[in-house]
Amino acid sequence: MRYLPLFFLMVPLTTMAAMTPAPAAATKPGVVQWHYALKDTVATQTGPDGKTTDSLNVQVVDDLLQTIARYAGSYPPQFDNDAERDDVSDKLTRLIVLLASVDTGASVNVEVLRREAFAFNLGCNMHLRESCTKTAESYQRLLAMTPDDPAANYLYGVFLSGTASRQRDAVPYLDKALSLGVKQADFSLATVYLMLRDKDKALAYMQAYSADFPDDPNAKQFISAIRSGKLGFSGAPAAATH
Repeated sequence: MRYLPLFFLMVPLTTMAAMTPAPAAATKPGVVQWHYALKDTVATQTGPDGKTTDSLNVQVVDDLLQTIARYAGSYPPQFDNDAERDDVSDKLTRLIVLLASVDTGASVNVEVLRREAFAFNLGCNMHLRESCTKTAESYQRLLAMTPDDPAANYLYGVFLSGTASRQRDAVPYLDKALSLGVKQADFSLATVYLMLRDKDKALAYMQAYSADFPDDPNAKQFISAIRSGKLGFSGAPAAATH
Protein backbone atom coordinates (compact mmCIF):
# COMPACT_ATOMS: atom_id res chain seq x y z
CA MET A 1 0.00 0.00 0.00
CA ARG A 2 1.13 3.56 -0.68
CA TYR A 3 0.02 6.45 1.46
CA LEU A 4 0.32 10.21 1.33
CA PRO A 5 -0.03 12.28 4.48
CA LEU A 6 -3.08 14.48 4.67
CA PHE A 7 -1.99 18.08 4.92
CA PHE A 8 -5.42 19.05 6.22
CA LEU A 9 -7.79 16.88 8.21
CA MET A 10 -10.45 17.17 5.55
CA VAL A 11 -11.99 14.34 3.75
CA PRO A 12 -9.33 13.49 1.73
CA LEU A 13 -3.41 9.15 -3.99
CA THR A 14 1.14 4.98 -7.60
CA THR A 15 1.20 6.06 -11.18
CA MET A 16 -2.06 5.72 -13.08
CA ALA A 17 -2.75 2.09 -13.79
CA ALA A 18 -3.33 2.86 -17.45
CA MET A 19 -1.90 5.66 -19.55
CA THR A 20 -5.31 6.20 -21.02
CA PRO A 21 -8.33 4.41 -19.60
CA ALA A 22 -10.30 2.59 -22.27
CA PRO A 23 -14.03 2.51 -21.59
CA ALA A 24 -15.34 -0.95 -20.87
CA ALA A 25 -18.76 -2.34 -20.14
CA ALA A 26 -19.67 -2.91 -16.53
CA THR A 27 -19.36 -6.52 -15.46
CA LYS A 28 -23.01 -6.51 -14.45
CA PRO A 29 -25.42 -4.27 -16.38
CA GLY A 30 -26.95 -1.54 -14.25
CA VAL A 31 -24.62 -2.09 -11.30
CA VAL A 32 -21.31 -0.32 -10.75
CA GLN A 33 -18.77 -2.77 -9.34
CA TRP A 34 -16.85 -0.78 -6.73
CA HIS A 35 -13.93 -2.52 -5.04
CA TYR A 36 -13.66 0.07 -2.29
CA ALA A 37 -15.84 2.57 -0.44
CA LEU A 38 -14.91 6.23 -0.29
CA LYS A 39 -14.09 5.87 3.41
CA ASP A 40 -11.27 3.51 2.40
CA THR A 41 -9.38 6.43 0.83
CA VAL A 42 -8.21 7.49 4.30
CA ALA A 43 -5.96 5.25 6.37
CA THR A 44 -5.19 5.92 10.02
CA GLN A 45 -1.74 4.86 11.12
CA THR A 46 -0.21 4.77 14.59
CA GLY A 47 3.43 5.78 14.92
CA PRO A 48 6.06 4.53 17.37
CA ASP A 49 5.14 7.38 19.69
CA GLY A 50 1.53 6.21 19.82
CA LYS A 51 0.24 9.17 17.84
CA THR A 52 -2.13 8.57 14.96
CA THR A 53 -1.98 10.22 11.54
CA ASP A 54 -4.41 10.15 8.65
CA SER A 55 -3.03 9.35 5.21
CA LEU A 56 -4.43 9.19 1.72
CA ASN A 57 -4.45 5.65 0.36
CA VAL A 58 -3.35 6.13 -3.24
CA GLN A 59 -4.14 2.55 -4.22
CA VAL A 60 -7.77 3.02 -3.25
CA VAL A 61 -8.02 6.41 -4.96
CA ASP A 62 -6.54 5.00 -8.15
CA ASP A 63 -8.90 2.04 -8.12
CA LEU A 64 -11.92 4.30 -7.71
CA LEU A 65 -10.73 6.57 -10.53
CA GLN A 66 -10.13 3.61 -12.84
CA THR A 67 -13.60 2.26 -12.10
CA ILE A 68 -15.09 5.64 -12.98
CA ALA A 69 -12.94 5.75 -16.14
CA ARG A 70 -14.63 2.60 -17.42
CA TYR A 71 -17.77 4.69 -17.78
CA ALA A 72 -16.48 8.26 -18.25
CA GLY A 73 -12.99 7.75 -19.66
CA SER A 74 -14.07 9.01 -23.07
CA TYR A 75 -16.69 11.42 -24.36
CA PRO A 76 -19.58 10.89 -24.25
CA PRO A 77 -19.70 8.69 -21.15
CA GLN A 78 -21.41 5.32 -21.43
CA PHE A 79 -24.01 4.22 -18.88
CA ASP A 80 -26.70 1.56 -18.99
CA ASN A 81 -29.14 3.59 -16.90
CA ASP A 82 -29.60 6.68 -14.74
CA ALA A 83 -28.74 4.79 -11.56
CA GLU A 84 -25.25 4.04 -12.89
CA ARG A 85 -24.77 7.64 -13.96
CA ASP A 86 -25.92 8.98 -10.60
CA ASP A 87 -23.69 6.57 -8.68
CA VAL A 88 -20.59 7.40 -10.73
CA SER A 89 -21.33 11.12 -10.65
CA ASP A 90 -21.70 11.07 -6.87
CA LYS A 91 -18.45 9.14 -6.30
CA LEU A 92 -16.51 11.33 -8.74
CA THR A 93 -17.84 14.56 -7.25
CA ARG A 94 -16.76 13.46 -3.80
CA LEU A 95 -13.36 12.31 -5.03
CA ILE A 96 -12.80 15.71 -6.63
CA VAL A 97 -13.62 17.38 -3.31
CA LEU A 98 -11.28 14.96 -1.56
CA LEU A 99 -8.35 15.70 -3.86
CA ALA A 100 -8.99 19.45 -3.88
CA SER A 101 -8.87 19.42 -0.08
CA VAL A 102 -5.23 18.28 -0.12
CA ASP A 103 -4.16 20.50 -3.02
CA THR A 104 -1.86 22.96 -1.28
CA GLY A 105 -1.29 25.17 -4.31
CA ALA A 106 2.33 25.82 -5.24
CA SER A 107 3.51 23.22 -2.71
CA VAL A 108 1.07 20.52 -3.81
CA ASN A 109 2.34 16.95 -3.84
CA VAL A 110 2.74 16.04 -7.51
CA GLU A 111 0.96 12.71 -6.94
CA VAL A 112 -2.08 14.56 -5.60
CA LEU A 113 -2.09 16.93 -8.58
CA ARG A 114 -1.71 14.04 -11.03
CA ARG A 115 -4.86 12.40 -9.71
CA GLU A 116 -6.72 15.69 -9.33
CA ALA A 117 -6.16 16.50 -13.02
CA PHE A 118 -7.36 13.04 -14.02
CA ALA A 119 -10.45 13.34 -11.81
CA PHE A 120 -11.32 16.73 -13.29
CA ASN A 121 -10.84 15.26 -16.78
CA LEU A 122 -13.38 12.54 -16.00
CA GLY A 123 -15.65 15.22 -14.54
CA CYS A 124 -15.38 17.24 -17.73
CA ASN A 125 -16.59 14.24 -19.71
CA MET A 126 -19.57 14.11 -17.36
CA HIS A 127 -20.25 17.84 -17.52
CA LEU A 128 -19.58 18.36 -13.83
CA ARG A 129 -19.51 22.03 -12.97
CA GLU A 130 -16.20 23.82 -13.73
CA SER A 131 -14.44 20.50 -14.38
CA CYS A 132 -13.34 21.37 -17.92
CA THR A 133 -11.67 24.60 -16.81
CA LYS A 134 -10.14 22.83 -13.81
CA THR A 135 -8.83 20.04 -16.06
CA ALA A 136 -6.84 22.48 -18.19
CA GLU A 137 -5.57 24.36 -15.13
CA SER A 138 -4.51 21.16 -13.36
CA TYR A 139 -2.66 19.69 -16.34
CA GLN A 140 -0.89 22.99 -16.94
CA ARG A 141 0.25 23.05 -13.31
CA LEU A 142 1.30 19.41 -13.50
CA LEU A 143 3.30 19.96 -16.67
CA ALA A 144 4.98 23.02 -15.16
CA MET A 145 6.19 20.69 -12.38
CA THR A 146 6.90 17.64 -14.56
CA PRO A 147 7.33 18.83 -18.17
CA ASP A 148 8.65 15.46 -19.35
CA ASP A 149 5.90 13.35 -17.82
CA PRO A 150 4.70 11.07 -20.65
CA ALA A 151 1.22 10.48 -19.20
CA ALA A 152 0.59 14.14 -18.39
CA ASN A 153 1.54 15.25 -21.90
CA TYR A 154 -0.55 12.52 -23.46
CA LEU A 155 -3.66 12.99 -21.32
CA TYR A 156 -3.60 16.77 -21.68
CA GLY A 157 -3.17 16.40 -25.43
CA VAL A 158 -6.10 14.00 -25.61
CA PHE A 159 -8.18 16.40 -23.51
CA LEU A 160 -7.39 19.32 -25.82
CA SER A 161 -8.07 17.23 -28.92
CA GLY A 162 -11.62 16.60 -27.68
CA THR A 163 -12.51 20.25 -27.16
CA ALA A 164 -14.51 22.30 -29.61
CA SER A 165 -11.74 24.66 -30.67
CA ARG A 166 -8.31 23.60 -29.33
CA GLN A 167 -7.40 20.63 -31.51
CA ARG A 168 -4.30 22.38 -32.85
CA ASP A 169 -3.13 23.12 -29.29
CA ALA A 170 -3.14 19.37 -28.65
CA VAL A 171 -0.43 18.64 -31.23
CA PRO A 172 2.72 19.67 -29.28
CA TYR A 173 1.61 17.71 -26.20
CA LEU A 174 0.79 14.61 -28.21
CA ASP A 175 4.03 14.95 -30.17
CA LYS A 176 5.99 15.17 -26.92
CA ALA A 177 4.14 12.18 -25.45
CA LEU A 178 5.00 10.23 -28.59
CA SER A 179 8.67 11.20 -28.29
CA LEU A 180 8.55 9.99 -24.67
CA GLY A 181 7.32 6.58 -25.71
CA VAL A 182 3.53 6.82 -25.62
CA LYS A 183 2.76 5.05 -28.88
CA GLN A 184 -0.99 5.50 -28.40
CA ALA A 185 -0.42 9.18 -29.22
CA ASP A 186 -0.21 8.25 -32.92
CA PHE A 187 -3.94 7.44 -32.88
CA SER A 188 -4.84 10.77 -31.26
CA LEU A 189 -2.60 12.69 -33.65
CA ALA A 190 -4.26 10.97 -36.60
CA THR A 191 -7.71 12.04 -35.48
CA VAL A 192 -6.50 15.56 -34.69
CA TYR A 193 -4.97 15.99 -38.14
CA LEU A 194 -8.14 14.70 -39.76
CA MET A 195 -10.09 17.39 -37.89
CA LEU A 196 -7.45 19.90 -39.02
CA ARG A 197 -8.13 18.80 -42.62
CA ASP A 198 -4.73 17.23 -43.22
CA LYS A 199 -5.54 13.75 -44.52
CA ASP A 200 -1.93 12.91 -45.43
CA LYS A 201 -0.68 13.41 -41.88
CA ALA A 202 -3.77 11.70 -40.48
CA LEU A 203 -3.06 8.64 -42.60
CA ALA A 204 0.65 8.60 -41.74
CA TYR A 205 0.03 8.73 -37.99
CA MET A 206 -2.67 6.08 -38.15
CA GLN A 207 -0.42 3.80 -40.16
CA ALA A 208 2.28 4.20 -37.51
CA TYR A 209 -0.26 3.43 -34.81
CA SER A 210 -1.53 0.36 -36.66
CA ALA A 211 2.03 -0.95 -37.00
CA ASP A 212 2.38 -0.85 -33.20
CA PHE A 213 -1.17 -2.05 -32.48
CA PRO A 214 -1.99 -4.41 -35.37
CA ASP A 215 -4.99 -5.93 -33.61
CA ASP A 216 -6.93 -2.66 -33.32
CA PRO A 217 -9.74 -2.85 -35.91
CA ASN A 218 -10.51 0.87 -35.56
CA ALA A 219 -7.13 1.77 -37.02
CA LYS A 220 -7.63 -0.52 -40.00
CA GLN A 221 -11.08 0.94 -40.66
CA PHE A 222 -9.70 4.48 -40.39
CA ILE A 223 -6.91 3.73 -42.89
CA SER A 224 -9.23 1.97 -45.30
CA ALA A 225 -11.79 4.76 -45.15
CA ILE A 226 -9.23 7.49 -45.86
CA ARG A 227 -7.67 5.54 -48.75
CA SER A 228 -11.07 4.89 -50.27
CA GLY A 229 -12.16 8.49 -49.85
CA LYS A 230 -15.04 7.48 -47.59
CA LEU A 231 -13.54 9.27 -44.61
CA GLY A 232 -13.00 12.90 -45.43
CA PHE A 233 -13.17 16.15 -43.57
CA SER A 234 -16.92 16.01 -43.15
CA GLY A 235 -16.53 12.55 -41.66
CA ALA A 236 -13.91 13.52 -39.13
CA PRO A 237 -14.63 12.53 -35.56
CA ALA A 238 -16.79 15.20 -33.99
CA ALA A 239 -15.05 17.30 -31.36
CA ALA A 240 -16.63 17.19 -27.97
CA THR A 241 -18.39 20.37 -27.01
CA HIS A 242 -17.75 20.11 -23.28
